[in-house]
Amino acid sequence: MRLDSYCFELNGLFLMALQAFGFDARPLLARVHLRGEPTARTHELILVTAHGRQWIADVGFGGPGLRAPIPFELNHPTTQDGLTFQLVDAGPYGMMLQSQKDGQWINLYSFDLGHVFPADVALGNHFTSTHPQSFFTFARVAALPRPNGRVALFNCSLTHLTPENEYDQLLSEGQPYLSALKTFFGIELEVPYEAIRPLPQP
Repeated sequence: MRLDSYCFELNGLFLMALQAFGFDARPLLARVHLRGEPTARTHELILVTAHGRQWIADVGFGGPGLRAPIPFELNHPTTQDGLTFQLVDAGPYGMMLQSQKDGQWINLYSFDLGHVFPADVALGNHFTSTHPQSFFTFARVAALPRPNGRVALFNCSLTHLTPENEYDQLLSEGQPYLSALKTFFGIELEVPYEAIRPLPQP
């Protein structure tokens, strides 16, 4: 059972809302670089054009991702809620979104401006939601931005992150886990804990 919604759901819905309000917006696909070796194009983000200016918007990257749209401009650091991001040229990968941590730039994901068809989104979504190597198929994941950081849950590991500090807490199974879901993410489940045990990792 998956507790979160991921990029194809969140950014897909956000894209429909932007287009319904009359924005010139279209999807892009990205490779995630958080673990060093880049993934396939399994992350969706949005390119928005407004008043002749292009912006990158992303409400579906649950890690240290964007809090608000940023201008589609290279080497132009932007700070949001104490977190700093920039886009840089990434050679064969296209453009790279980076975040700054402890004075170092961390690669988040790379993308290009190639046209994305509905079939491309369907393929990436299928892999993300069904492939045994996608952690969405064997882990319970939740993440929520805060005004000065974020809180994230990966199975029973709860992380509180601010620009100055990172605090990790290991939750006990059962009611402590369910209570943390309600307290930090506003999630109340109508099933017992045994029904949401994580699947074995391949």
